[in-house]
Amino acid sequence: MSTTEYMKNLMKDRSIASITPTSQAGVKEICGKMDFSKKAVVVEYGPATGVFTHYLLEHMTADSELTAIERNKNFARYLQENTDSDRLKIHRDSAENVADLIDQHGHSSVDYVISGIPFSLMSEYIEKEHREKDV
Repeated sequence: MSTTEYMKNLMKDRSIASITPTSQAGVKEICGKMDFSKKAVVVEYGPATGVFTHYLLEHMTADSELTAIERNKNFARYLQENTDSDRLKIHRDSAENVADLIDQHGHSSVDYVISGIPFSLMSEYIEKEHREKDV
């Protein structure tokens, strides 16, 4: 996806977390804490154009599985058209349905969660609710 197309989606969809995809250095740093030597079930919230998705698929074992949950229809379509792997399950859905989505693939738990969800854009009500639960 071109930068122009990415920016068009950003302008139309207020839930997009970033004006640019994460850098390869950032991806490597975050994924550096993962153990790619053994089978894993990974969930990715908000994969957008798939910067983390592609890295994960390149490094995961052949028997690992990645469930990507993307609300933006253009990003979900782009990811579907530009990623060829039986290990990737793309859902155009909301992260709140993650339990049902992983259950569809026969999993009761996951090993890792990568998130591109813009938590900084959540409403004050949701943030307040989480703060009260943590107290």
